[in-house]
Amino acid sequence: MQKILSKREQLILYFTAGAIIFSLSFNFLFGPFLRRDKVLSKEINLIKMKFNKYNKLLNQKEFIEEKYRSFFSDNNIIVQPDAAPTTIFSELEKLAIASDISIIDFRPESRGLDSGKQKKIREIKIELRTEGAIEGCLKFIYGIENSSSILKIKKMQLNVKPNTKILECSFSLSQVFIPE
Repeated sequence: MQKILSKREQLILYFTAGAIIFSLSFNFLFGPFLRRDKVLSKEINLIKMKFNKYNKLLNQKEFIEEKYRSFFSDNNIIVQPDAAPTTIFSELEKLAIASDISIIDFRPESRGLDSGKQKKIREIKIELRTEGAIEGCLKFIYGIENSSSILKIKKMQLNVKPNTKILECSFSLSQVFIPE
């Protein structure tokens, strides 16, 4: 009886069959487990990073609360009705200078809101018009929303001046506080 394959050809056949079986088993049996393990490892690392961040903030809790109390107890929030528009205007002027835009018009309006048995709540409304580049206007809007005067943008309108890259922005701002 004659052999069909030589020893060398049998070795190559077994090696090729083994490689095919290994690649199929790896791709269909072990591959999904390894991919799932990789995804879970990324999620675990992300959660660990968030946990470390929150842990750092939790360790600074007393410091943050102390700064918060000192900020609000030092009367940094406007409580005097007569000085409110000027203080807000100076804050807006600083924001405008930092944002490289110019204030065209500023109109304050103050009114009291009756809240039943509680103290009267004061609301200061401000109509404001500015001009500047789009980057400056975006910085200004961000500055208003994050200012220490706790201003809120009620309405906003942006208009482009013809044949220029200058925006004309109209804002309706408000600030609400309870006078002491």
